[in-house]
Amino acid sequence: MRGLALLEGPEIHTAMTLGYSAVGMVECIYIIRNPDKLRRLVSPFRQDPRSGALSRSSD
Repeated sequence: MRGLALLEGPEIHTAMTLGYSAVGMVECIYIIRNPDKLRRLVSPFRQDPRSGALSRSSD
């Protein structure tokens, strides 16, 4: 499922995704900030602490 992950340093701080109706309209917004639930998510990016720039973790 696609969504948005907000990082604080290397950790995911908030995750968000949208729920759609049968006709494709946004029906729900799901936001997770519970650290226990976010622990199992792994960011595919790493953040440079000096510049804040993101790059793929595999690079």
